[in-house]
Amino acid sequence: MGDVQQAAAYAPYCDAFFTDRAMASLMKNKCVGVEADYACKVFSSSNLAQFNDWLANLKASMTAQPAEDLTWASSRYHSNAVL
Repeated sequence: MGDVQQAAAYAPYCDAFFTDRAMASLMKNKCVGVEADYACKVFSSSNLAQFNDWLANLKASMTAQPAEDLTWASSRYHSNAVL
């Protein structure tokens, strides 16, 4: 039940949601309709290539300001990050 609660809490506020295959299948079910109702893309290991493409497109469309704003989140982007 925890997975369902997490999806219900976060999917309406996310651009994408990565989860296990079973949960992704449930979230994509037309009766649940997460992608249609919330415009939240649902990914799992079964469509990892699509997830990587989505990330690449997101990165390509990102302006300099959001990229700079996110430098604190990952030392990969900012070697002197202080959290």
